[in-house]
Amino acid sequence: MYQFFKEYFRFNSRERVAVVLLICLMGVFWVLPSYYQKEQLKPISLENSHVNNAQTLKIDSFSAVKTNQQAVEPVNTNIKASLFYFDPNKIDASGWEKLGLRKKLIQTILNYRSKGGKFRQPADLLKIWGMQQIEANRLIPYVNIEKDVPIEQKHSPTVITNQKPVAEPKIIDVNTATIADWQILPGMTMPLAARIVHFRDKIGGFKRLDQVKKTYGLSDSVFQLISPFLQIAKVADPLININTASIAILQQCKFISAEIAKAIVVYRNAYGPFKEVDDLKKIIFITNEQLEKMKPFIVTQ
Repeated sequence: MYQFFKEYFRFNSRERVAVVLLICLMGVFWVLPSYYQKEQLKPISLENSHVNNAQTLKIDSFSAVKTNQQAVEPVNTNIKASLFYFDPNKIDASGWEKLGLRKKLIQTILNYRSKGGKFRQPADLLKIWGMQQIEANRLIPYVNIEKDVPIEQKHSPTVITNQKPVAEPKIIDVNTATIADWQILPGMTMPLAARIVHFRDKIGGFKRLDQVKKTYGLSDSVFQLISPFLQIAKVADPLININTASIAILQQCKFISAEIAKAIVVYRNAYGPFKEVDDLKKIIFITNEQLEKMKPFIVTQ
């Protein structure tokens, strides 16, 4: 056993020199760091440039900051930024890039606005996920949010514009009026008029005036303004009796297609007359929506 260890741990002269050099190098690398002080990295503060200056600021790299216990992307590394007054509700992606924001953060802001989000005060920038305090502090002094003009002020006769005088409102039939007819009513806008017409065509016409209030975006205050100018004219065309009408007569109703007319006659011949209009639901492919559109134009007697 002694002979085995003796042979195993025996070194020649070169190996002994190599071992000594290796130990010396290890000692040097162990002691060397103690001769240098650890340098603390501090974020570089950006001085705000005036809006009239065309001076651009180059933002140095910053260490990653943790927000809400999650790692956030480092702030603008090697991106040139210029500061100017802007409205965060209107500025586009290229404008945000000029302000020095990261592309990922810009996309977050655009998504926030596309879903109905709105900046009401400069400090609202901090609501954006990923917006760091240092970035917000740099931009907030240059935020200039345009205030919304109330609807009453927009339609106030005291506002001086170069537009032609608006036509005097007149009484309209809610089931035949066009988008242009709706627009001349007080408090009415083109998008709202288009929604009313679309909703009317979807349900097959208004049976009562209060059904107009169900239009998306139509407030009670606007409805009170336009209600004196609304009316429902009586249906001039005679109602169609689904128990006696032929296929051709049934098709005179714009909501009854050739297939539905044929199915009504076939069902009536097989099972007898319909007792009420809702019995049309027994025909499989007639939907509730189609039936609601047909109801104002058909009877069972």
